[in-house]
Amino acid sequence: MAESGAAEWKPQVVALEALPPDERALADTGRTLFEQLARDAGEADTGPLNLVPLPEGLGVAVVRAVRGGGTIFVAPDSSVLYLGSAIDISVGLDAFREGQRTPLSKFE
Repeated sequence: MAESGAAEWKPQVVALEALPPDERALADTGRTLFEQLARDAGEADTGPLNLVPLPEGLGVAVVRAVRGGGTIFVAPDSSVLYLGSAIDISVGLDAFREGQRTPLSKFE
């Protein structure tokens, strides 16, 4: 069932201002984690970040739109799933929906 829902979902990039306040906070969590990853990699900044609201109130995906970037899915409880750029966002959504998460300690 989750697969058919994800197959019908069309990711849409939105501006931070277009998100409701609770989702803005989630987007900020993803941005902060990408900033940490960039610092750890010796990069000056994260590069462009795209925000994608997830269906069914699942949260927000923050997509680092650079070579070697990735996606951080952020749930309403602030738990996250990080996936590299080789993973399609719809496939990532399925994993996120199924409860897969990345421990926050991986970003330290």
